[in-house]
Order: sequence, then C-alpha cells, then structure tokens
Amino acid sequence: MSSSIALIDTEQLAGIIGVQLVTIMPDFMDPNSEGLLFTGVSLDCAESADDDISLTVTDHPVESGSNVADHVRDEPDRLTINGIVSRTPIKDPISLLAESSIRHELAWQNLQLIAKAHCLCIVETPSATYGNFLIESLSRQRTAQIGEAMKVTIKLKHITMVTATEASLPGRPPGVQGGLQNAGNETANEASTDKVSFFTSLIGG
Repeated sequence: MSSSIALIDTEQLAGIIGVQLVTIMPDFMDPNSEGLLFTGVSLDCAESADDDISLTVTDHPVESGSNVADHVRDEPDRLTINGIVSRTPIKDPISLLAESSIRHELAWQNLQLIAKAHCLCIVETPSATYGNFLIESLSRQRTAQIGEAMKVTIKLKHITMVTATEASLPGRPPGVQGGLQNAGNETANEASTDKVSFFTSLIGG
C-alpha cells in the first residue's frame, strides 16, 4: 500500500476493495438546489452501499380477524455509503477536476454544500438509482494507510413527497341562514324578544 506521503494507488485499491462507482448529485428540480451547479460528487470506489428498510410494529395486542397492516407503520428508507475519494480517480464522470491535488477536499466541500442546502439528492450506484434522499450526516477519515485520499461515510434518508389538494366544502342547504354562530344569535334574540313581551304584558303595555 502507498505510504502516507504518496498518492493512493487506485488500481491497487480497486483490486483489494473492488470498484463500485457511486455518484451523488443534487436534484435540480428541487428549489433548494439553486446555486449548487457542478457540486455533484463521484466516489472513486464504495466499500459498501447499505439499504436500511424498517417498519414500526405495534406493541399492543391486535384483535383477531382485523387487518394487521393497520398496526404497522413504514419508516423512511435509509442509505449508508462508505467510500473513498482520492486525487487520482480511475473514473470520474461528473467532476470538472477529474485529477486535482485538492480533488478530495473539493468533494468534501461539495458534500457539505449539498447537505447544508437541505437539497434532495439523486444517488447512483452500480445496482440502483435512488431519488428523493436527503443527506442526514457526513463524516470523513484520513489515515496513513490510504495516503492523501479521504474516506467518507454518507448517511441519507428518504423523503416521501406528497401533493397537496384542495377540497370544496358543501354549500348550505336551501332555507338555512348563516352558520352555527348565527343560529345561536338568532335563538338568543328570540328568547330576548319573548322576555320583553312577557314584561310588557305584566305592566299592561
């Protein structure tokens, strides 16, 4: 393995780990992506890209014969990527500086920009493409074993998008004047009128 003062040998690294090209791009349909052009990140290789799918199941007894699915809630999917960014990538399809002495630092800055902009991401791995994910946490590690490269751990959480709709309230039935508030006022007015009529009759009005 390369020493701490040399560039990481990505060909050798590919033989040890196995190259799995992973790219993380802002979703440019998201308004929060404004100003994030060309801030996508391509990892030299990913040691792992782990899916985490979980459900929350009720702790309470479920009545026999009822639909068990009503007592289970889907939790947001999560994706954890552990990868490496070096100065000499084997392949980098999105970076404007495919080989740069500060490529790994630029990648870290770009990841921070995407995360702090709260921008939805599109993640492409060899096995799948993931959409509507937000970066939940970032961490990096630099060790002598990987030279001037950088190990990153990126945790992402899926955001479920919904579309808001408007519904019109039904109109009042014919002959109904006002709402509950008005109906209450009308009842009070009728009671007040009855009292006035009663006292008028007592005094011979």
